[in-house]
Amino acid sequence: MTRRQWLAAAASASPARAGAAPPVLPVHQVLDRKAKHEGPHERAYWEHIWPQAANDVARCGVRLAMTYAVGEVERPPSRTPVIHGLSRGKLNLVVTSWIPFVAVNTCTHELLHALLLDIFENRPPGLWGQAREFRVDALATRLWLLKDGSPVKGPARGYLKRLEAGG
Repeated sequence: MTRRQWLAAAASASPARAGAAPPVLPVHQVLDRKAKHEGPHERAYWEHIWPQAANDVARCGVRLAMTYAVGEVERPPSRTPVIHGLSRGKLNLVVTSWIPFVAVNTCTHELLHALLLDIFENRPPGLWGQAREFRVDALATRLWLLKDGSPVKGPARGYLKRLEAGG
């Protein structure tokens, strides 16, 4: 059997699911109306960092469906920020004038926290919290460098099911 015949046989033996459309993750980006959204950092985010992070997530077998809105981030004294413009049943991503996503890997890292269900629990203290961050960093780097999202596919489907069920 030649290599070409072997590859053709392997391709035809793959499950029918391989041709199925990937699951869709609804992402709602909220632009803070009080923020400045021009400048080199913001331009780099929209032109390079976000599209690359979306491609990284696609390697996990998940397609992003984007919606956009203008909202507002209020920062009352002595309490957590209040965010207006969020959308229920979607992964909400708030874009302010302080964009912490200085690298693609950082943006992918934060998306992975959602796909791995980390956002539904408090960050563990001490070594366990450090280990969780290391795990997500390693997976983000694996996506970025090796183009391999296989370890995230199962948890990502779990996140999508939880999102569809209402959180």
